[in-house]
Amino acid sequence: MGSTGTGNFSDYKKFPRAIKGVTGADDSEDKCALAFSTLIEDVDTCEYYSEKGTLPAVGTEVYIDFKVRLVVKSNDGLIIGYLPTKYNYLRNCILKGFTYTGVVSNASSTPINTVVVDITPTTV
Repeated sequence: MGSTGTGNFSDYKKFPRAIKGVTGADDSEDKCALAFSTLIEDVDTCEYYSEKGTLPAVGTEVYIDFKVRLVVKSNDGLIIGYLPTKYNYLRNCILKGFTYTGVVSNASSTPINTVVVDITPTTV
């Protein structure tokens, strides 16, 4: 499982103790329309690193997809890593017609493999 996020079950929608506007996925601001930058998880175990033996280069184009969990994929369809659970609300945004694309803004193998992506939403 992922290692980032708030570390609270409130990252998951419908968590019974989530407080509207403070925790969880319900908020008065339209989060679907916001761009964001984040460190992605589990890059060492995902397809991109396993098949290519290297991290994606800075500037590599990416997009968000849903495969049991929200994933960041390269344009050749390989999973680079997973979004932290605090972005679980994006699944509903995708169902509403939003798409999310972006680029790798940082990739480092020291001290551990890490990849940061900058993501921008668009509506269809």
